[in-house]
Amino acid sequence: MKRIIYLFITLSLICSCKQNDEAKRLEARADIKKAKDILTQAETDARADIQAIQKYQEANDLLTKALEKHDKAADAYALRGWTRFKLKQVQEALLDFNKSLELDPTTVPALNGRAALYESEKKYEEALTDYTKASQILTLDPTPLSNRGVLKRKIGKSQEAIEDFTQAINLSGQEPMFYFNRANAYIDLKKYSEAEADYEKALSLNRQYAPAFAGRGNVHYQLGKYQEAIADYDTVIKLQPENSDAWRNRGYNKYKLGQNEAALDDLAKALSLKSEDKLAYQFRSEVYTKMNKNSEAQADLQKVNDILQ
Repeated sequence: MKRIIYLFITLSLICSCKQNDEAKRLEARADIKKAKDILTQAETDARADIQAIQKYQEANDLLTKALEKHDKAADAYALRGWTRFKLKQVQEALLDFNKSLELDPTTVPALNGRAALYESEKKYEEALTDYTKASQILTLDPTPLSNRGVLKRKIGKSQEAIEDFTQAINLSGQEPMFYFNRANAYIDLKKYSEAEADYEKALSLNRQYAPAFAGRGNVHYQLGKYQEAIADYDTVIKLQPENSDAWRNRGYNKYKLGQNEAALDDLAKALSLKSEDKLAYQFRSEVYTKMNKNSEAQADLQKVNDILQ
């Protein structure tokens, strides 16, 4: 009888422990879900940086709490790795990404996050390896291919980048960013007609996509279509009034059409938005030289040299 009672107590304790473990796991999942929602807000919210940082910290705290309850949650380590990466806690982020992949080597957010971390550290081969692994796991997801393409373009492999963007487009032909990215790679190779076609496609999918208008403006400039370039930069400025590159580039295209005073106005606006823009000073120096304002031109060239030092 004593043995039966002992076994009953033991089984009861085991059941109780399992119930407690399950309760903790469910609490952890709830915290992870809250953290995901907060991270989504932090990634998409256009508010001040300090508020985004606060959200990343809040998500980090929730994920730490979740992992105290359920330390085998690979997705929680991946998410906390991302929050720590955004909080510039690079070594801690790397440890979390590695732990996530140790628990589950197919955790794609951990691969993508670690790849972004490696890229920020200029460890490009390691980053490419992780993006490739992610694309092999999620064969129908275009994002790892697009990320790999962006990195390949960054390190000068524009033709390979085009191949990655094309694969991403084949998987998801309704994402304007993929066409935009491929267009940028075409520009690297001076394939302006292909670039223009991709910018047009991106804009057909999203008429509010300012980067595509800016990109098409750059193509028009390269082709000597200065008025068309100005029209594109006009649209960028309407959509993004604080875009200093658009003001600068519109000003230079106006200069190309002989509209020197209007060019100076745009370049001054660009510099008011971004005071260390060496291209804006260089362009304004050209305008001043054309107007025989040599002292102003020299002052701007000196400013370029100061920025470069």
